[in-house]
Amino acid sequence: MPPELSDGLIKMTNEALNADVSSDRWIRILDALAFSPIRARVVPVSLPTKPSSELTKAIAQMGSRLPEIAHIFGIDPESPSQRRKRRAGEKKQRKDRPKATKKKPISPTPPVETAPVETAPVETAPVEPAPVETAPVETAPVETAPSEPSDQ
Repeated sequence: MPPELSDGLIKMTNEALNADVSSDRWIRILDALAFSPIRARVVPVSLPTKPSSELTKAIAQMGSRLPEIAHIFGIDPESPSQRRKRRAGEKKQRKDRPKATKKKPISPTPPVETAPVETAPVETAPVEPAPVETAPVETAPVETAPSEPSDQ
C-alpha cells in the first residue's frame, strides 16, 4: 500500500477511535481494522470511559488480529483454540433441540427433447491448382577413382 494512502487511513482511523464514539461504532471500526494492512499501526486517540460488554467481548474476539488494541484495553485476546472450545461447548447446549428432519432429495429434471436441426447444404466452387514453375537442375559430373583389380 502506498505510504500516502496508508498514512491517511491510519490518521483517520486513529481519530475515529475516541471516547466520544459509541461502542457500536467502535466495534464496526475494529471489525474493519482487523482485516486491514494498517491494523498494527493504529492507536486510538482516546478510549471510552466505560467500554460496554459488547465492545470488550468484540476486542477479546478480534484480539489475535488486533493485539495492540487488546493490550490498550487490558484484555487478553482469545486464541483461536479458546474460541473453538467455547463454540464446542455451545454446540453441546444445542443438542437438546429436536433434530431437523431430512429433506427428500430433489429428483433430476427429465431431459428436454428437441427437434433435429436441419442445416442448409453448402455449395463450394471448384478449385483449380495453381501452376507450379520448375527450373531445370544441372548436375555436376562425378569423378570416380579407377578401381583396382581384385584377385578373385
